[in-house]
Amino acid sequence: MRLRSAALFAVIIILIILVSCRSTETAPAFSDEEIEQTLYYVLIHSNDEAVSYMFRDMNELKENMIPEQYSAMDEFRNEIPGMDMLLTDWASYTTVFIIPMFDDFTSYTLQIAESQKFTDPRALLDSGTSSVSLYMRRLHLNEITQTIRQSITDLDLSYWKMAVIQYNAWVNTRALLSGQEAKPLPSELSDSSLLDLFASHLADLYFKHLSSAEVMIRTTPDPDMDQTAARVLGLV
Repeated sequence: MRLRSAALFAVIIILIILVSCRSTETAPAFSDEEIEQTLYYVLIHSNDEAVSYMFRDMNELKENMIPEQYSAMDEFRNEIPGMDMLLTDWASYTTVFIIPMFDDFTSYTLQIAESQKFTDPRALLDSGTSSVSLYMRRLHLNEITQTIRQSITDLDLSYWKMAVIQYNAWVNTRALLSGQEAKPLPSELSDSSLLDLFASHLADLYFKHLSSAEVMIRTTPDPDMDQTAARVLGLV
């Protein structure tokens, strides 16, 4: 009986050792250098796609250039007389104004990406499929916002102001005629404050595209992907 128990115990120990060895063999161990190389790959390619998609959406008038605080104008654009035309004019004008900045913005964000240092690459890699974008946003949001702000100093705000006036007039008329109340939008902001708002909107837009691009790169197998990055990301 004791011999059978001893033999059974020995078999269990051997099985544990074999499973442990197999787990060690199948679990890839990547160096800090490989992980950092992968993060750079993800960041550079995410940035390239983010800027391209951001300007493409603007060029195709898919971006309405309406900050979240003023989203009600877009929500009711088809109910308010003339609002759709005013917002279309605004989107068209801002597109014409901003599109020529594509090359400069591409070079600027690429420079930031290429000079970025990752303090803890391994932890960053394991923090989620958009961790690099969140890291960059935390470090560079203010800087990028200010750079955009300096680039849009000459933006003509007349189309925007007409849209806000039209919206608030509709809110007042609606309250008088039907008793339905809606919150008017701020119309007293200075030009400088409005430009700050639009700079923040464009910076947010960039980081949203950066996040989407990162998630796509980190979760989608690509035969053209750098092989080290593909292995580290678990795509091969």
